[in-house]
Amino acid sequence: MTAWAEKKIKNMLEASGCEVNGANPWDPQIQDERTYDMVYRNGTLGAGESYMYGYWDCARLDQLTERVAGLNSPIKRMGWKFLARVALSELIQNHQSPAWAKRNAEHHYNIGNDLYQAMLGETMAYSCAYWKDGDEVKAQDLDAAQTAKFDLICRKLKLTEGMRLLDIGCGWGGLLSHAAKNYGVQAYGITPASEQAAHIRANNPEVKVKELDWRQLEEEQFDRVVSVGMFEHVGPKNYCRFFDKTTKLLKVDGMSLLHTIGAPHTRFYVDPFINKYIFPGGHIPSKQQIVRAAKGIFNIVDWHEIGKNYDNTLMAWNNNFQQARPVLSNIVDEHGNRKYNEQFMRMWEYYLQTSAGAFRIGTNLVFQAVLQRPQHSVLYNPVR
Repeated sequence: MTAWAEKKIKNMLEASGCEVNGANPWDPQIQDERTYDMVYRNGTLGAGESYMYGYWDCARLDQLTERVAGLNSPIKRMGWKFLARVALSELIQNHQSPAWAKRNAEHHYNIGNDLYQAMLGETMAYSCAYWKDGDEVKAQDLDAAQTAKFDLICRKLKLTEGMRLLDIGCGWGGLLSHAAKNYGVQAYGITPASEQAAHIRANNPEVKVKELDWRQLEEEQFDRVVSVGMFEHVGPKNYCRFFDKTTKLLKVDGMSLLHTIGAPHTRFYVDPFINKYIFPGGHIPSKQQIVRAAKGIFNIVDWHEIGKNYDNTLMAWNNNFQQARPVLSNIVDEHGNRKYNEQFMRMWEYYLQTSAGAFRIGTNLVFQAVLQRPQHSVLYNPVR
């Protein structure tokens, strides 16, 4: 198989302007020929795992991804039998049920607050920042761009003092803290991840947080409900239920904002590498899926696509991660073992850099949608 796989992969790379062991920073440097079979058999999963194992290197994974991972990329068709099994599993099973959702959240968000504090910066925001809108520059560095995103969301929600704001999937509480301090709202958040809840209780006393799944929410009444970077974990089988739950939490004149990674077209599978190692149970929705699920429950009164900003965000996270790498590599767990070994480090940099490349070329997008209940009588005025 190796000779055949090597030929196919080299041809694919050459067609994309890349060369095995070439001189450009985006050229993959193959250290172990097992790479070819792994990529040919399992596509993007094989590419990621062989990188984790040190079988190949690349100085600029983001630029490699930018060249080879377009919407019609041949690498996405490699390992099609494996991909078909993934898609079939997605169709048959609900990988975002309450039991699955708890395990999925803990897999990623409970890795360790030390990693996220090193990577995310002062805001502890783990979603796309707001660097610019078109040609208008909004921020020059990561912390400023995340704060600009927080403020954009608050302005879109038309927050005023005394409002009750609920954040479904509130992360480490950055948005709620910003809204409470700058807009005077009563801030409430939920997260299924214990380490996120512990961080909020220790660092953001103005935020009231509960550790639970969104389906467990009691139907209190809020003026505003927001969800940032959480809808990717809801899953297609649960989209309608999520919107129905949200509308029941809102006052009649309430408003909601949904911020999510999006796909340019409906997908019936998730990337196998991301699903196995990074976000198990995740699913990226298309605009069509969101519009269809919200129909009859919410009116979508504003739609804003800001996906190009995620490229800068991910590269900034990668820079922070690389700077902290020597310190992180020396952290040990309660058993005296390295918490973040070299294989983890390679997995993490692969995730960050290849994701940046995908957003750069529009394979992935970011949507912000403002939602109003049909009974809402006030005309919405969009802001940017």
